[in-house]
Amino acid sequence: ALTDSELGFIGEVLFKEDRAPYLKARAITDVVWGGPAPRAADGERAAPAMEFVNLKSLYGAALTSGKPVIVNDPGRDPRRCGLPTGHPPLNAFLGIPFFLSEEMVGMVGIANRPGGYDEGVVEFLNPLCATIARLIGEIRSEAQRQAAERALHAAAARMHAMLDNAVDGVIAIDERGIVESFNPAAARIFGYAAGEVVGRNVNMLMPEPIRQQHDGYISNYLATGKAHIIGIGREIMGLRKDGSQFPLDLGISELKFGNKLLFTGFVRDITARKKA
Repeated sequence: ALTDSELGFIGEVLFKEDRAPYLKARAITDVVWGGPAPRAADGERAAPAMEFVNLKSLYGAALTSGKPVIVNDPGRDPRRCGLPTGHPPLNAFLGIPFFLSEEMVGMVGIANRPGGYDEGVVEFLNPLCATIARLIGEIRSEAQRQAAERALHAAAARMHAMLDNAVDGVIAIDERGIVESFNPAAARIFGYAAGEVVGRNVNMLMPEPIRQQHDGYISNYLATGKAHIIGIGREIMGLRKDGSQFPLDLGISELKFGNKLLFTGFVRDITARKKA
């Protein structure tokens, strides 16, 4: 509408495995060769799943050169091929590739403007092309964010499945000693449900005098970096919910997430082994 053109499309530049570029239509004029364009649920025009792959074409010339292509007599231009079957005839064509941080991310193609096209039209459309480039960049960034989020959720699900099925108890605490996770094996070993432990100080699982000393161990480690047990497996006594004490093997690892520090304890009830 800005240029009084009859036809037009916006395409995103994508690449095949051999790095050859092609265009995927993201918006396209309602044209008669395929009937009205399909409509999205919100009533907006939805581009058909159309890809332009012929680089020996007018749009291909813009893709491969990275420069605007102006053709006001397409009938005499050998690059007029590559149009979908039944496409309305071209009387004039303008293809403008657009860039984001020097990367070609898409192209605007318009056709059949009365009087044809010139560099003035290209200059006139530059702000629009820059806006579309930014939009495509934002869409790509959001797609990458969602993919990363899905991968993170999948990894977390796998990790939770591993922890839930682990033979050893796994207990994660923060720098204050507050329990953040308590797997089923830990619940079986100590006799607590996870909900009874998560959010409370891990020293509830320790008999005296370790219970009173534990917070000091963490504070000393955070202040000096000297670990009494982190990275070293050792035998200590644990305290079950019913008040009974039992021997366990404990190993602790340290994990850092940004500015947050987590300590993960791996515990194993060795009562039977001690008896043997």
